Amino acid sequence: MKKIYLLFSVLLFSFAAVHAQWKKTSFPTGEVFTIFATSGGNLLVSEYSYDVEMAGLYISTDAGESWTKTQLPDYRFTAFCEAGGYLFAGGTQGRIARSNDDGLTWEMLRCDNLFDKEVGEIRDMIEYHGKVFASIYGSGVVYTENMGEKWVLTDTLSMTADYDRTINGRNTMCFEVVNDALLAIASHGFFIYNESENNWILIKEDTFFAVASVLFNDRVFVGYSASREPFMERSDVNNIFIWERLTPPTYSEKDDNGWALSMRDNNAWALVGDEEQGILYAGTTETGVIYTTDEGYTWKQYSEGLPIDLTAGGVDYYSQMVRNLTMLDDKIFATVFNVDDSKGGVYVADKLLRSSVKDAMPEDAGVRFDNNVLSIGGLSGDVAIVISDVTGKVLLNAQCTEADMSFFPSGVYIYNVKAGDRVLSGKICKQ
Repeated sequence: MKKIYLLFSVLLFSFAAVHAQWKKTSFPTGEVFTIFATSGGNLLVSEYSYDVEMAGLYISTDAGESWTKTQLPDYRFTAFCEAGGYLFAGGTQGRIARSNDDGLTWEMLRCDNLFDKEVGEIRDMIEYHGKVFASIYGSGVVYTENMGEKWVLTDTLSMTADYDRTINGRNTMCFEVVNDALLAIASHGFFIYNESENNWILIKEDTFFAVASVLFNDRVFVGYSASREPFMERSDVNNIFIWERLTPPTYSEKDDNGWALSMRDNNAWALVGDEEQGILYAGTTETGVIYTTDEGYTWKQYSEGLPIDLTAGGVDYYSQMVRNLTMLDDKIFATVFNVDDSKGGVYVADKLLRSSVKDAMPEDAGVRFDNNVLSIGGLSGDVAIVISDVTGKVLLNAQCTEADMSFFPSGVYIYNVKAGDRVLSGKICKQ
């Protein structure tokens, strides 16, 4: 019996290896952090180490087939952006590097001289109105008007909260430019930059450790890394004052206060969108890489070949995670951390084609909202309608093809129509 079981295990492993979605590249170490694809077609990957002086920046000019360590000092670089013909890399203690040849050679810059104490790592960088902005964790946001020669600190006080002057926007994790406005997404608040006053306007305060963002299909998606909901939120680019909560693909067991009993709860550490195919990817801790074709209402796995244990449950934050995602040509790349360094590293997979994944609903499925009644056509079998407000609170959940909303107050509502494993989603504006 043992021999038969062993043979079966070997065959099963061989089959999985042949058909694995993800493959490990030749990146020389298993300790990795950020990955970035340049407009020139190069890949940059930073090592990760708790020791600041033992991390380096690597470049690949052949789509991950080979890697070369750059001449930069061994600092951990955590953010990248392109602007004004330059490539910028931001790292620990406010260190900034600049390249004019797509990452082949670099020169070091500094912006930490704006502070009277040691500062944290740069979490994101972005070009906005000819300036390059950089978020320094714990210290605020700086910008340069001359491509890094001189840096200016934005108003830090406007990014703090009355109840705690040490947090909020000072811990800005990522930026997005939305309808010509610069949005700063912080661990404890979202802010819009007021360029004329060089300060920030708080637009959303009920956030808890937002860590990732992406613009996708005229929506802003924000991923969270905390052990309580939301897993993700999204907003229409035309109204970033209203945010809709998206639920994770699975739920971990929670205590009486709503906190996950595991250290992390399907958090979304990385986001990247393929608008050509209409597919949004998320890198998580407990579930590896997942994707959605209906803008976040339903998620499917795309993790085969990654060193992620999908059966463990309650996975410790420090044992495994997909840290970062990027796309280059027809490939998607992931930096993966695993407590076993031999398993961590840079992984690559083919980008999914929309034609190869099942759409959420058949083309003849339709939704009508008339005389305060939401009706569903073109579906058969068990159909469920779930209606929520913009905060994610479920107001109606019923097995039906029609939902009477006459008793709902005026406002915007989110509907999810579920038929088997398919979901049709959208918004209703009730007058």
